[in-house]
Amino acid sequence: MIKILVFLAFSTIASSFNFGYADKTPVLVGDTKPLGFFDPLGFSKDKPDEKLFLREAELKHGRLGMISSVSIPLTEQITHRPAVFELSHDIKLFLVILSGMMATETTFMVNGWENPFTTDKYFKLKNTYQPGDLGFTTIQDFSTDENMSLLNKELNNGRLAMIASFGMIAQELATNKPLF
Repeated sequence: MIKILVFLAFSTIASSFNFGYADKTPVLVGDTKPLGFFDPLGFSKDKPDEKLFLREAELKHGRLGMISSVSIPLTEQITHRPAVFELSHDIKLFLVILSGMMATETTFMVNGWENPFTTDKYFKLKNTYQPGDLGFTTIQDFSTDENMSLLNKELNNGRLAMIASFGMIAQELATNKPLF
């Protein structure tokens, strides 16, 4: 387990240097058919400075939703028990997953956040940071039609995966039985 944690720490440090990535104006995606700019609860209404921060949060949650929508059924196929309770049975696995999430979040903070001690706002993104960019990408221009399409697909698939994961978790909690 120590080897995994060391690997995660070094990969976080290495990716935070972001070699070869030129600072550019970030691209705000999400205006897709049929819903247009999707914000049903009005979180970003009258908050132009927070749109990129909210999109960053939506991308993170969507990625976790995509991971969980695959890992919940996979865990149930292996253990034959409801997956929603599996992390509470294995504390080492929980700590490894938590460490990976912390390493990823550290990468996001190093690459994309302004220094909270030199700005007037704590959770402010850099003006040149593309939301969701961990620095692993070879994409140099996010504004091309092909790359905008990929970013929109990731966002929409993440939205669907969050709903799917919520449904799976709710079903397991309500029935106390595996999905399959």
